[in-house]
Amino acid sequence: MFKPTILKTADSNFLHNENSLHMVSLTDGMTDAVIEHDMYYVSRKQHKNLEKIFNLYAQQHMPTKIPKQTFDEIEKFNKKWLIGDFLKFCKDFQIPLPKIDQKEVFRRKVIRPNKSLTFEHFLDLIRECFYFKEMNKEISEKEAEIKYLEESNFIWSVENRKKLAEDIRLMRNGERDPLKDPYYLHQAHSHLQTDNDQ
Repeated sequence: MFKPTILKTADSNFLHNENSLHMVSLTDGMTDAVIEHDMYYVSRKQHKNLEKIFNLYAQQHMPTKIPKQTFDEIEKFNKKWLIGDFLKFCKDFQIPLPKIDQKEVFRRKVIRPNKSLTFEHFLDLIRECFYFKEMNKEISEKEAEIKYLEESNFIWSVENRKKLAEDIRLMRNGERDPLKDPYYLHQAHSHLQTDNDQ
């Protein structure tokens, strides 16, 4: 039989452990919420700063094609970028893409009818610039690897063909001596080493 004091102690230890677990999960949850809030704040702050930069570059040019512009038309035009604005931005902020790639990325993100870039598309454009850089890096690495493998495979196959042709010629003439062939000597040596290890 259990003594009541042992039962009370066991219950209190169980409750203490349960409360500790709940406190830990509560503090972890609060910490996660604080971190999430900080990330949201930083993200929101970055978004506002990018919007200020976008507006600064958008307001640096004035269209000269329309002789009579209303304030609303000017304001509407100052909320968009042309390709020159984007190239200037890339140069000023040293975006790590060649000019040709910058133009290509811009043309992919631009709204076709008016060929200008809005702020929402600008955010996607920045992401794509850095993705494009990484993608080009991966592609060039893979192309170099493929080229190396093709060259090494080609060299191997040419050497292999020459060796096979020589082997066939020697076999036909009866001149081939496997003991003098370094390939077979190497194979025999490695086989004998494994036998000695056992």
